[in-house]
Amino acid sequence: MTWTPEVSAINQRVQVGAESTSALGTAVPANRYLETFDWVFGISPDVIFYTATGHKYPTAQEENMEWVDGSASGWLDYNGLVYIFGGAMGAVAPVAHGTSAIAKDWAFVPPITGSIVPQTLSIQQGDSVRARSFTYGLFTEVGYKVTRKETALSAKLIGQPLADNITLTSNPTTIAVQPIIGKQVSVYLDTTSAGLGTTQLLRVLSVDYAFNSVYGMLWVLNRSTVGFTAHVDSKPTATIKLLEEANAEGMSFLSYLQTGATYYLRVQAVGAQIDNSWLVTLGSQASGNWTLTYGAQTTGNIAYNASASAVQTALAALSSIPAGDVSVSGSSGGPYTISLTGALTTNTGALTATFSGLATPGNASLASEVVSYTMTHDMAVKIGKPSNFQDSDGVYAIEWEATIIEDPTWGFAQKMTLTNLLTSL
Repeated sequence: MTWTPEVSAINQRVQVGAESTSALGTAVPANRYLETFDWVFGISPDVIFYTATGHKYPTAQEENMEWVDGSASGWLDYNGLVYIFGGAMGAVAPVAHGTSAIAKDWAFVPPITGSIVPQTLSIQQGDSVRARSFTYGLFTEVGYKVTRKETALSAKLIGQPLADNITLTSNPTTIAVQPIIGKQVSVYLDTTSAGLGTTQLLRVLSVDYAFNSVYGMLWVLNRSTVGFTAHVDSKPTATIKLLEEANAEGMSFLSYLQTGATYYLRVQAVGAQIDNSWLVTLGSQASGNWTLTYGAQTTGNIAYNASASAVQTALAALSSIPAGDVSVSGSSGGPYTISLTGALTTNTGALTATFSGLATPGNASLASEVVSYTMTHDMAVKIGKPSNFQDSDGVYAIEWEATIIEDPTWGFAQKMTLTNLLTSL
């Protein structure tokens, strides 16, 4: 008997490709392999049956509309979330994080008026036995819940009708798994947008965020397609719930409810360090030289107007710096950005500088910028109805629901920023 492999659930992998924002639904290679989340997809048909007068059973059937419904779930992830929020909040391009040469910020800010320009995905699912695909993968809802025990994503998406028995895009790039866990998360509540991230809440037991009904489907009379023609913006609902110990902190929300004032909430996770950057600024110099010291070893004299490559060569010559673990960028004469990578990424206190050989040493400085995987979700909120008091693992607690609102002074309703090493989708 010849053995033929079956379509096994355990082997179903998901690959995605970022579609052009100017051509939503136009298929692109699914060249990214996402191990981050659990995915579920289903065919959603609208079927019409016809039953003749005097008959008990239908005699004809026509499919009128067809699309894909799907969902993504699992732990929150510093890398994977850029694919989710790009759909629900709008496509963005990553920018350099501060002076870092490698860390990137993905800042998602859904507009308070006008249309969102979403990031849609071409999605493939399957294995070498059988695979399927669809285009226009668009996240219409996204939410997350965070406790000290776990973090959880919930997201829904739609797509164009499924194509079956396709060949998976070969050699996709695997997106590294970088999970967000409870011990990395802190919550802040402040009275001004300028003060976001100042006042930490110390008795938050859980955070439950939901951004729903972001988009709907446009169906027109067009016999050339059974799928939807486009998406339309809907009026979304955006809420966040904080489960608090019913102590002085938790009960202070009662006065926030009674006054109706706007508060500014930050949910922030900080994970592993990804860049160890240093900024050297020489200021105005006419002559002289300077040195850098790392791991008890000092470079030779570096000219006041040296190029970035000359500074990198001087550092790379030190045996305390492994080959390839330092890079320097910047203009001749500075400022210079020095990035320590590889095994040196987490060493934040070993680089020093001596500027006494410069014409004006007081103009020069060395500053450190440590960059970590980060998720920062900022929201303008008004506190709404609380839950009944409850027992939360032995803690007497109360949950406060807040509505995310438009704040004209701040200019936003919410902003999600993810810092990671991804340079593109």
